[in-house]
Amino acid sequence: MKLSLRFLTSFGILFIALPIHGKTDSEKENPSEETVQKKGKESNDVVENKDKPKAIDVKRDNLSVKLNLEGVFESARMSEVSISTKAWNLFSVLEAKAQGIAVKKGETLIKLDFEKIDEEISKLRHELKILGLDYSIAEEDLKLAEAMAPLELDRIARSEKYAEEDLARYEKVQSPYNKRSAAMNLKNYEDSLAYAQEELKQLQKMYEADDLTEETEEIILTRAKSAVARAEFSLEGAKIRNENTLQISIPREDFAMKEETKRNELSLRTLRKTQPIELAKKRLEIKKLDQLRKKASEKLKRLESDRKAMSVPSPSSGILYRGIFERGKWTGDS
Repeated sequence: MKLSLRFLTSFGILFIALPIHGKTDSEKENPSEETVQKKGKESNDVVENKDKPKAIDVKRDNLSVKLNLEGVFESARMSEVSISTKAWNLFSVLEAKAQGIAVKKGETLIKLDFEKIDEEISKLRHELKILGLDYSIAEEDLKLAEAMAPLELDRIARSEKYAEEDLARYEKVQSPYNKRSAAMNLKNYEDSLAYAQEELKQLQKMYEADDLTEETEEIILTRAKSAVARAEFSLEGAKIRNENTLQISIPREDFAMKEETKRNELSLRTLRKTQPIELAKKRLEIKKLDQLRKKASEKLKRLESDRKAMSVPSPSSGILYRGIFERGKWTGDS
């Protein structure tokens, strides 16, 4: 946007002069002796040459040349003062010198409201600082990602290897052991019940042949019967746990081990594909932040330049006129 002022400090007039050749009035009234003699000689020549063709008499007179031109008066010393901005287009005039007033060099001609542009400049400076910090963080993050990329691949590869080894060992050692352990646990409870039943049976035979009192026999037999009952109950629980182990726990554990191995394989395969893409994305984000920083910096420079251009001092001492003066025509106020 452009706002123009002009100063008119003096006027100049264009004159055009052309040379004119001819006789002066004194020469016509008082001819010289040489002229008179020349005229007499010419008369004698006419008498002597009566038979010759008649000559044309040329009359001597003044020669006049007129030149009509159209022109305008324009000051030879005018200074145009204008506000030309590159980014800012909002101008609010708070104070302006009056039309036709005399001003001195360096005097402020027009006072504008700088509040909005100062706010925009402050906002851009703050934004530029944030973009600088974001750029530094993104740069360090990229360096870390590039350094961690091979380490992460190695970690996933090790996890995959360990999962495969664990699955192989589980299928070869742990799973068969779990099944044998469940069977052995059940057998222990079965044996405990059998031992308790056999002990009760032997006690009953022994008490039938000895001379112990009935009270003592009753106590011992009651204890033996309780042991048999507990063994029976424990065996019942052992059978349930054995069934759970063989039909639920071990199959689920087998599935979990296989699933974990498969998951690691997929993770490693996906990571090998996505890791270069992620690094490329981080590099693009850094370029984007750098471009945003440059644009913000350029915009800030333009606004600061516009802010400086919006201060309008008088370039010289003179008379202030608002408008444009072109070829003698004034476009401003009368």
